[in-house]
Amino acid sequence: MATESQTIEIMNIAVHPKFQGQGLGTRLIQSAIKFYSTNPSFEKITIMTGTTSFGALYLYQKLGFRCKQILSNHFINPTLYPHPLHENGLTLKDAIMLERTL
Repeated sequence: MATESQTIEIMNIAVHPKFQGQGLGTRLIQSAIKFYSTNPSFEKITIMTGTTSFGALYLYQKLGFRCKQILSNHFINPTLYPHPLHENGLTLKDAIMLERTL
């Protein structure tokens, strides 16, 4: 999804637990980076995840993404998330927006 001028955002990405740990998430993100890097309209790519998504944070940083912004209480909005979310034994509250140059 195109966000601010010259930036594309990966909105949703998931790998079924049965197939995790096989490099599929890495290949999906690398494919998006490769695809959009050939388009001169885009200079950056962003992705957002929860602060408790340790595996995703590791993966995104390994692929060159850097922290751009922390969105405090993003997952506590009852309109968007009517029930508390839990991950890795923690209640998910904040989101991290990561960005990398294409």
